[in-house]
Amino acid sequence: MTDHAQAVRDRRVLVVPPTPRDGATTCQMLAKAGIAADTVQSMRALVRELSRGAGVLLLPEEAIAGGEVELLRVLAEQPPWSDLPILVMTRPGADSAYAAHAVRVLSNVTLLERPLQVATLVSAIRTALRARERQYQIRAHLAPKILSIFAGILCYSSLLLCPLRILRLRDVVMTRGR
Repeated sequence: MTDHAQAVRDRRVLVVPPTPRDGATTCQMLAKAGIAADTVQSMRALVRELSRGAGVLLLPEEAIAGGEVELLRVLAEQPPWSDLPILVMTRPGADSAYAAHAVRVLSNVTLLERPLQVATLVSAIRTALRARERQYQIRAHLAPKILSIFAGILCYSSLLLCPLRILRLRDVVMTRGR
């Protein structure tokens, strides 16, 4: 996979639609707004696709009902710089048990009450994508520093091991010379 293809995947919206028709409509509407999106039909498929990269998750509160266990596992394994934005579309009232559960157990959740206006949904997704982009910038900023630290540790450990190697070599030479 090319770096460009991965960058596209890392900035896409993964949509778990309430219905297949809603998924197609949402992806078309987001495409018109210049936002890449892919539809997945279940939480299991979401988790599988999430391993390939995503910028934002968009899902209905119904999808959280018992289906978030795998998602929680994947979110817990995120690197320290990552906090994947999750937009949860709620039923009117937004005080359902599922919505409260989502806020309680998932990190970085925004609740969006249905029915959604197109402008509201696009604005929320763009905001979440900007936050995710900032996370990628932090990752890019930290990567060279982490590599430098790792290289320093390797150099230091090799310096510590160097005298031991010399002593071992001396012992080998001395025992062969006997």
